Amino acid sequence: MAGKKLWVGIDVGKQFHHGCAVDADGKTVFSRKVKNRQAAIEELITRTTIKAGAGADGGEVVWALDMTSGSAALLVALLVSTGQPVRSVPGRLVNRMSGAFTGEGKNRRQGCTHHRRDRPAARRSGPGHRARPARG
Repeated sequence: MAGKKLWVGIDVGKQFHHGCAVDADGKTVFSRKVKNRQAAIEELITRTTIKAGAGADGGEVVWALDMTSGSAALLVALLVSTGQPVRSVPGRLVNRMSGAFTGEGKNRRQGCTHHRRDRPAARRSGPGHRARPARG
């Protein structure tokens, strides 16, 4: 079997990362949550390179991370030590692209919670919204 090219996007987190791989046709190959632990990350790298047929079969995996410091340090170190090509995708680009893929990003509840938290309380009005009592 000839190898194929896979692109793996990693949403970096403190305790868990979420990885999603797509092939050349844009088809999702896998989407999974991975603990931020050495054994779990090594298993992800191994399984992904096998899926791509990397090495003798000519397959290739390209990894894209939304951050490369802090919580991503172990992930980056393991990817680099195994010779994996790593790309950084700046947060600004992720933010801009999320509008192009409406409905394919975070689930609706997470998205709503995030946006609601960032909005001023004065703008949180409408059906079903209860105003907080004034402090004083």
